[in-house]
Amino acid sequence: MPRTYWRNLGWDWRTRVLLTVALCGLGLAVARLDLVRKLEWKTEDARLQARAGWGEAADGRLLLVGIDEASLEDFGQWPFLRSYHYTLLEWLGRDEATRPAVMAWDILFVDPVYERAYDEAFAEMVRGLDYPVIFGAATEPAARGLVADGEPGWEARPLARISERPEWGALPDQEGGKLPIPGLLRAGGRFGFLDAEADADGVVRRLPLVVRVGDGVYPTLVLRTLLEYWKIEYDDVSLEPGRALVVRRGEAGTVRVPVDAEGRLRLNYRHEHGSKDNPQGLATLGFSRVYLGLQARHLEEIADAPLPPTGGRIVVVGQVASGLTDIGPSPLERKSAKVMVHLNALDNILKGDFRRDLPLTPVLAGVLLLGLAVGWVLERRKIVFFVVAVGAAAVALAIGATGLLIGWSVMMPLAVPLAAFLAQQGAFATLKVREEQAKRDRIRGMFATYVAPALVDKMVQSGEEPRLGGVVEEITAYFSDIESFSSFSEQLPPELLVELMNEYLSACTDIVQAEGGTLDKYIGDAVVAMYGAPLTLPNHGHRAVVAALRVHRRCAELRAKWRAEQAQKGWPDIVTNLQTRIGLNLGKAVVGNMGSHTRFNYTMMGDTVNLAARMESGAKSYGVYTLVTESVVEASRRAEPDVVLFRPLDRIVVKGRTRPVAVFEAMALGRDAAAGNGRMEECAQVFAEGLARYYAQDWAGAKAKLRRSLELESHPVNNPSKVMLARIELMEAKPPGKEWDGVWRMTTK
Repeated sequence: MPRTYWRNLGWDWRTRVLLTVALCGLGLAVARLDLVRKLEWKTEDARLQARAGWGEAADGRLLLVGIDEASLEDFGQWPFLRSYHYTLLEWLGRDEATRPAVMAWDILFVDPVYERAYDEAFAEMVRGLDYPVIFGAATEPAARGLVADGEPGWEARPLARISERPEWGALPDQEGGKLPIPGLLRAGGRFGFLDAEADADGVVRRLPLVVRVGDGVYPTLVLRTLLEYWKIEYDDVSLEPGRALVVRRGEAGTVRVPVDAEGRLRLNYRHEHGSKDNPQGLATLGFSRVYLGLQARHLEEIADAPLPPTGGRIVVVGQVASGLTDIGPSPLERKSAKVMVHLNALDNILKGDFRRDLPLTPVLAGVLLLGLAVGWVLERRKIVFFVVAVGAAAVALAIGATGLLIGWSVMMPLAVPLAAFLAQQGAFATLKVREEQAKRDRIRGMFATYVAPALVDKMVQSGEEPRLGGVVEEITAYFSDIESFSSFSEQLPPELLVELMNEYLSACTDIVQAEGGTLDKYIGDAVVAMYGAPLTLPNHGHRAVVAALRVHRRCAELRAKWRAEQAQKGWPDIVTNLQTRIGLNLGKAVVGNMGSHTRFNYTMMGDTVNLAARMESGAKSYGVYTLVTESVVEASRRAEPDVVLFRPLDRIVVKGRTRPVAVFEAMALGRDAAAGNGRMEECAQVFAEGLARYYAQDWAGAKAKLRRSLELESHPVNNPSKVMLARIELMEAKPPGKEWDGVWRMTTK
């Protein structure tokens, strides 16, 4: 089945499928290039920035104490004297209202100051605190182990040792690290590594939660802060490399933080620090504001001095002033405080607000499959519509990717899939332009010699390929002929006959084509046409009967014109009284190129066509000018029920056929019938009632109705009422019997 489908698929779509497969492979290959990765990061940052306006507030348990511009003005050049730091710690611990649950420093205290007394006082202050304080550490491969104040071989308790828990061995070995000054460690100060490696564009998007140094694995500042906040022991932390860092909190449940194989959390970056310019940012207080407020309360003993809202919160101290070194780009800002990397990680974990990244392969494949579907849907559309629709689809793809992030924190790869989609559609557009031009050339080459130019243009515009070589289609066959045309040849000189026929045939052809018909051929004065091929035409039965009645209306206009020219050109009365008879039938027929190898014609053949020809010739037997089959009537009534006035005439078997067919007269278009003050509608109604009595062999009742319809007939010489009254005379003389089916068998064509 798949192989058969592939063979049946046109070369143009085989090309599209192969191109799509190639683009998928190419997209996966180039996704590893630095340029492409940077482009993907740009799309991620743009979506994160778009989400910032829809984002939720930061976790209220977090508070940033920032080294801001005001702090630099108050305390002078950075770094500040360490006395400011340890005094701040002591003052915060005095009141429960200001005592933090945890205080973490995104600041390195790894080098001793010139006066050891400051460091000793710092350590002594930490020793006396009754809340945990966490200081920053930094990896240093050249150190070959943990170093504190230049002392190598420093021992610190790890989260795990590789020898005891082999799964931690998947983490890359940083080989060495610089710890806070020994006094802080001996005094009970905790530490956490501040490692946050930036991508090539300088933005930190992944933050390690653990760091391996030699045989030991240690927490980073974020993880150590959470463990102290939750009061969790190291043994309750485990690692599933490439899946999750697991923290068991006892009755509070288990926290699973998604990490990559190197133990890094992909940041769901939502917040910048709060400021005058960003009042919606994460809660932020200036370092000097906190310090001076506490100083007023505890040193200057101002009882009503306001206290900072630090009590019970996770307080992180970091640099936020734009002139300091710990500033760099973030997904949301060109200049951002790098401490926000740690605070966004804390916010993500506290709220379980993790970013989920979709893999590139299924996304790229899905987008390109969608591109195939878009190309299929737009196959028959004009190139301008195609370009607009593809642009709209690309915008919708970007909006959808942004919506996934806003609604569900799902980050979908966008740069490569979007570029591949646009490349795919660009190639499709190129193929489409070439195919459309080739198709136009084929259609014009095949049909320009024997189909009206207007139809050829319509076929070209539709983009529908002609189906040649003889195919079965549902069509409406159209035959017309001038009544008593042989007399025209006798009474008109050749030049007037040619002029008359050119004017008549032009009028008929224009109307046939205006209603969507295809001219098949002229046979002398006869016009043969089809509706529904080679171009698919909705409601072709209705269009054909409307064309027939429009031809009669146009003939009436021509008769008036010829009468006005009678004195000048000498038109005989036969011209000014010209009438044409038309026959229509709807059904299946064979249409296509038929003829010899050197001369051929696009034509139709089959029983449907033969019956349409019999309708044209049979119209004379009933004294009508448009005779149609029941299939045409049904199609017209389905399309527009009140546009054409029909009346049933008979059930007949034409010569050469065995199956009966119901025939009708198409009397007039609705508006033309209405112009007769209801006379035509009444005639049709009364005649139909008489016909019903005729079928019931109620000869007297039928004659009464038909005599009334005779008075209303618009055909004075011969008409259906006269025909049926004469037939009833025959039936009365020779009754048909009870088994009669009402069918009249015609013996002439």
